[in-house]
Amino acid sequence: MNDIDILPPNINSLTGYFAQWSNNGVELARSDAGTTTIRYVIPYMVENTLTSGFASQSDPTTNTNAMIIKNIPLTFVNDVQALVLYNRITYQFRALGLVIELYNSINDPILVEPLATTTIINTQADNYRYNFPSIVKYGGDFSDSSSATNIINDTISTTTDATLSTFDPEININSKIVMSNILDLNSSTILPTIGDVESSIQGKQNAITGGTNITLSDNQVSCDLVGSKNIGITDGVISALN
Repeated sequence: MNDIDILPPNINSLTGYFAQWSNNGVELARSDAGTTTIRYVIPYMVENTLTSGFASQSDPTTNTNAMIIKNIPLTFVNDVQALVLYNRITYQFRALGLVIELYNSINDPILVEPLATTTIINTQADNYRYNFPSIVKYGGDFSDSSSATNIINDTISTTTDATLSTFDPEININSKIVMSNILDLNSSTILPTIGDVESSIQGKQNAITGGTNITLSDNQVSCDLVGSKNIGITDGVISALN
């Protein structure tokens, strides 16, 4: 985003773990792959060292089918330029069937409404690039090799477009809106429906009729006024008397 890989700079605040997707809030065990190094999700999935020799790996006895990374800085999906996934040099088949989804875990803690989804990986490759709407705003150079700082060139990567989800607009008003001291709506205000307004209008008088001291003639309204104790009328001008 904004020509910067936002994951490595935030590596100390990220949380990552393996899980079964049907119960994605429960962390499952990692593997040491027969070594003394535990293959955690963080830092190995997001670090800017691409040749460390280590990769994240789940315990094969746990039936893991998901990797969760949380606490990524809040970002508008439309501002994302690209996601790049670098596959393992060996065992590339392990990426087959993988799909990446983006969620807002604050509003959607159980991860049921993806904001964006990538295509399913069905071919083995060294890397995969997923373009987002702001790829057109990328101002850096596209890299012709694996890079932790630049987006990889689509000529040497398996490149597809991510799919962004659309949602019906929703407006929630929990307090009140004051507009130029004219409109004041609070959470307890119930506005009339169109039908209510229509019925109310239809119930009103739709014509002016004459009455005492009021005369209608040729679509003109005139009043027959006379003075009183505190009101004076002179040449059609009404004035207050002291």
